[in-house]
Amino acid sequence: MTRLPIRHGPHHLTRSRIAMAHNKSRDLSLELAAHFIVALYAATRGRSGRCRRIADCAERAGIKKAAEIKTAVSTAEKAGFLVVHVDEPAVMLTAKGLEVAAKRG
Repeated sequence: MTRLPIRHGPHHLTRSRIAMAHNKSRDLSLELAAHFIVALYAATRGRSGRCRRIADCAERAGIKKAAEIKTAVSTAEKAGFLVVHVDEPAVMLTAKGLEVAAKRG
C-alpha cells in the first residue's frame, strides 16, 4: 500500500479551512436574505398577502448581481420567510418573514 505524504502549507485545504469557507458562504447567504426580506417588508409596508417583484426588492435592498439575488431569494424561501409566485418573478412574505423583518427593520 502506497501512502501519500501529508501536505502542509499556506495553500493546503484543511477541513477547518473548508468549514470556515462554508460558514462564510452561509453567513453571506443569510445576510443577503435578511436584506432582501427587510426590503420586501418595506415595499409591502409590513402587510401580509402583498406580492412585489423580485427585481424591485433586490434594487431596494442594494443587491445588484443576479447570482446574489438568486441566493437571497432561495435562502429566504428555504428559511420559510417568503413564498415565490409561480407565474411571475414576484415574492410575498410569510408570517414568519413578517415577524423577522419587523424585528430587523
